[in-house]
Amino acid sequence: MQTELFNDDCGKGTKSWGMPWMGSKSDIAWQVVNAIPKGETFVDLFFGGGAITHAAMVSKRWNNFIANDILGTPDIFIKAVRGELKGYDRFVSRSEFKASDDIVVKMLWSFGNDLKSYLWSPENERLKGIATRMLTEKTLESRRMYFKNFIGALKKEDIQNIDRLQWIERLEHLKSLQGLQRLERLQSLQGLEMLERFQGLKCDYRAVTIPRGGVVYCDIPYKGTSGYIGGFDHEAFYEWFSSLKVPAFCSEYDAPFTMVAEWDKLKKRGDRRTMKVEKIKERLYFNGTLDEYMELMNP
Repeated sequence: MQTELFNDDCGKGTKSWGMPWMGSKSDIAWQVVNAIPKGETFVDLFFGGGAITHAAMVSKRWNNFIANDILGTPDIFIKAVRGELKGYDRFVSRSEFKASDDIVVKMLWSFGNDLKSYLWSPENERLKGIATRMLTEKTLESRRMYFKNFIGALKKEDIQNIDRLQWIERLEHLKSLQGLQRLERLQSLQGLEMLERFQGLKCDYRAVTIPRGGVVYCDIPYKGTSGYIGGFDHEAFYEWFSSLKVPAFCSEYDAPFTMVAEWDKLKKRGDRRTMKVEKIKERLYFNGTLDEYMELMNP
């Protein structure tokens, strides 16, 4: 199914921006891009799942877009928009997940989209795996077979303290399929036209050339958080960010720069067994003064 990825009607009402990604800004992407001043080129140096750049492209506040991520996710975004991501509507086992170096597999089949932990716990894996194959097998005969297996497994499954109907409702929200639908929604003819002004990079953020008229956005790994692949030197980033001669913005809980906006956001903490949801403050910081920011926003 195709949607109008870059249609004006998307706007604030869009429920999901970009690709499924750990720490995604999807739920506040529209607010973030509208708190950043207009310019010639939007430069997203930590693209991740691309929620912010996706919203920026829809907003039409910038004419060109540079997207960089050391994991190469801008290229996946481009392929998703072009409808080139094929063969992912299938079941992926724990062993295949662990052996795979395909970042799309890791994205769709990891817990919290962290690219590291398999999507389901061992106790839920069997039943959810059967349910997924019941929905994704290529032939009707195979889907019917897994449907019978699912009903049989559901009858035999020792589901303590959970009603079977509740279990079925939970299975309707199979995360891998939701992630796949999110990737498929990126397809659109408008998107193909917009990609002519989209440049995807895969390098260290400091190696990106910022063009004249560029506005920089950085969604860095938050200080004190875990789960991101590789380490991150926050002090080196702060020094680099301060040295930029163009307007630059970064998202963080707390940073030594001028805070220009903040939003309430629900964040999940802990693993599968200790998961808690808490309200936090997402903040947007600027590399200049508040007066300079106001002048940029109201030229």
